[in-house]
Amino acid sequence: MKAIISMLLVALFLAGCSKNSDQQVSISDQQLRVGDFIQNGDTLNSKNGSNGRAIKGTLKSGQTYYLCSLYADATINKGDTLAIQNDVKVLVVGPKSGPGAIGTQDHAPGIVINGSFYCLGTKDKPNWFTVADQSLKSDPAKDPQDPKTDPAFKGYWGGLQGGNGAGDVIIKWTHIEYTGGLYPTGAPKSGNRYGVLVTSPGSNFVLEDSWLYGCANDVVRPAGGNS
Repeated sequence: MKAIISMLLVALFLAGCSKNSDQQVSISDQQLRVGDFIQNGDTLNSKNGSNGRAIKGTLKSGQTYYLCSLYADATINKGDTLAIQNDVKVLVVGPKSGPGAIGTQDHAPGIVINGSFYCLGTKDKPNWFTVADQSLKSDPAKDPQDPKTDPAFKGYWGGLQGGNGAGDVIIKWTHIEYTGGLYPTGAPKSGNRYGVLVTSPGSNFVLEDSWLYGCANDVVRPAGGNS
């Protein structure tokens, strides 16, 4: 038996060799990919100036994407899936003051999940949802900071909002910061949104090995589904 295994290993090694010096062999963990890759640097909640946007596909490992306060939510429609590979950053951007100021009414966009959402960071390559402007963040030198002045509770963006028909909501090894932005005008509810909300009885909800910091409301609200 050992002889057979040794012969198989030798055969595999020889099969991987080539006289072509340009050939490269890359061995890495397989990552989930659903549909097309969304382009690096994409504004997830606007396309060609649209006020809000439906998204599906895959955010690719090592790339950076944006949510802009000038536009409404990004939405994963029922039956669609957004997959996020590891080492992905989603940065919330927008003006600090004036019209469209980040975190103000109708300018705290989130991701509304009516389909399925897989955010699969790893221990060595976690994912990030946070604001891009460092001046908007809490000052580590002031820790612990007065909650009345700590920007952790400003609610700069709308978080991850699971709809009534959402499918799986799976979040692993992910930093989620500065959520709890206001519900948009005309929404069934008012006030600050939750950081991560799951309401669908058909959802499978997993939140594992992740970091949650700063929210103007409850940072996680599993109000439905299996968790």
